[in-house]
Amino acid sequence: MTLDLPEKTAIELFQRLEDQRIRYAVLRNHENFPQFGHDIDLVMHPDDFPRWQQLAVQLAQNQQWQALTYCSHWAQSATPHHCIQVYRFYNQNPLVYLQVDIFQAYLLWALPLMTESALLNSAQKDDRGFWRLDPAVENMFRLLQINNLLKNPNCPEQKIIRYRQRVLDYANAHESVFLAQLQACFRSDGLPLLRALRDESYQAFQKAATTIKFNYLKQELRKRPGLTLSRMMDRALDYFSNFFSNPCGFVVNIYAEPDADWTQLTNLLNRLQQANLLYGWTDRNRNSKSLSWPERGVLERGGIVLKTVSQPQAAKFILSAQPNELALETSLITLLIDRHETLCTSCTSSVQNQEVFS
Repeated sequence: MTLDLPEKTAIELFQRLEDQRIRYAVLRNHENFPQFGHDIDLVMHPDDFPRWQQLAVQLAQNQQWQALTYCSHWAQSATPHHCIQVYRFYNQNPLVYLQVDIFQAYLLWALPLMTESALLNSAQKDDRGFWRLDPAVENMFRLLQINNLLKNPNCPEQKIIRYRQRVLDYANAHESVFLAQLQACFRSDGLPLLRALRDESYQAFQKAATTIKFNYLKQELRKRPGLTLSRMMDRALDYFSNFFSNPCGFVVNIYAEPDADWTQLTNLLNRLQQANLLYGWTDRNRNSKSLSWPERGVLERGGIVLKTVSQPQAAKFILSAQPNELALETSLITLLIDRHETLCTSCTSSVQNQEVFS
C-alpha cells in the first residue's frame, strides 16, 4: 500500500515521539491509523513542548513539507488548561496538509474535567505503536463530542452515527468499566446520557449533557469559587479575542475588474477547503465593509472572508477576466502560511503587497 505524505509523516511522528520519550497521548480519531483526517489531536506534558517543537521542525524537513507553522491564536488564555498549541504542515504539490493540535486539558465549558496529567496517567500503549487514552476515558469524551455535533447544523449525519456506534460498541463490550468511568466523572448523571444514546433519543441526550455541565459547574463553584470564576472570565476574554480582536483567519480585499472571473477563485478556495488547508471561506457579504456574525465565525476558526474594494490600491488581489490559476493558488497558500509563525519553510518568498491575476 502506497502511503501519502500525511500518512508517512504520522508514522514518523509517533516513532520520533517514542524515541525522544516525550509524554503524550492521542485523544481521538486513531481508528484508521496512519490516516487521521483533518488533524492529530494530542495531549502532551507542557515540560516537553520545547523538545516537541524541535521534533516537529525536524519532521517537516525530513518529510520535505513546504512549510511548518505554529499558530498561537488558541493559546492566549491566562488559564493554561484552555490553551491549544496548533502546528500546521503545508504542501502545494501535491496539495496536502496535516495539523497537530496539542491540548492541555479536557474542558466542560471553561473548566478542566480532566487535566493534562490526569489524561496522561490514563494513557495506554496501542498495539500500533503509539500512546492513546484509556478507551473508557476516550469514549466518555466522545459522548460529549456527540452532544457538540448535534448542535452543529452543518454536521453530516453519518458522522454522528459513526461516533454513536463507537461509543455503543465499547459500552456493550465493557459495560461495567464504562459505567464506572461515567460514575467517577459525572456521578449519577452519566447513566441517563448513555441510556438516551442507546435509545437514539437525541433530545433527551442533549438535556442529559446539559445537566452534566451545569452540575459540574455548581460542583466547581462550591469547591473553588474564586478560581472557577477566574477561569470562566479568562475563557470569555479568550473568546472575545478570537472573535473580535485577534481571530485566526483573515480578510482578503479584492478589486474585481469589470469582466473579472470569480469562478477560478471560488473553485480554488473550495479545493483548499477540501484538502483541509483552509477551514472555510465566505463571500456572501463581500460588498459590505462591516463584518457580520457569520463572517466572524469563519475568521474565528481560521477561515478567509472575501471583501471587494472600489480602489485597486486598497486590494490584496486584483482579479481579472482570466486569472492565472497557479499564481492565485500559490499566493493564497502563502497567505495562509504567513498568517502564523513560520518554523521552517522551503517557500522562495512571501507574497508582495498586491497580486494581479491576469
